[in-house]
Amino acid sequence: MSNPVDDRRSSETHHEPRSPLTLETLPESPPLLNDRLSSGRRMRLWALVFPFSTSRQDEWADAHNFATDVEVFNRRLMTVREIIRRLPPACKIGLIPFEGERNITSTGVIVTTNATPEELKLAQNLDYIKTVQKILKTDQHPYWTRPCPS
Repeated sequence: MSNPVDDRRSSETHHEPRSPLTLETLPESPPLLNDRLSSGRRMRLWALVFPFSTSRQDEWADAHNFATDVEVFNRRLMTVREIIRRLPPACKIGLIPFEGERNITSTGVIVTTNATPEELKLAQNLDYIKTVQKILKTDQHPYWTRPCPS
C-alpha cells in the first residue's frame, strides 16, 4: 500500500450514502504490522473501521426503539453494549480519529486490523464485513485508519 488512508479522516465525513459494498469497493489493505526495524520496513497498526459516532448511536437506538426511557448518556452506553453483543467475536469497539481537532476521538467498530495474517484475511471477507454493516444499519463503507490509543 503506497499511501495508507489519512489517519485524520473523520467518522462524520462518511455519512453520504454509498454504492453497494463489493470486493472492488473495499479499501486496499495495508501491509502486515511490523514494529521491529530489524525485520524490514516498519508498518504501524491500522484498523478497518465503521465509524459509530454518538449521532450514529442515537440513530441506531431510534431505529431499534432501544432504551427509549433512558437518559441520553446511558442510552448511548447501552447502545454500544448492545452492538458489542451482536457483533462477530473478532470485532472490537475502539477509538478512531476525528478530523479537524487534535485529541478528539469517536467510537468506531473495528472490523479487523493488520496485526496478523488471519486478521488481514478478514479485510477481504465480504460476507463478514456485510454482516457488521447490517448490524450497524449503515450504508457506509469501512475504511482503514490508525486507532487512537485509549
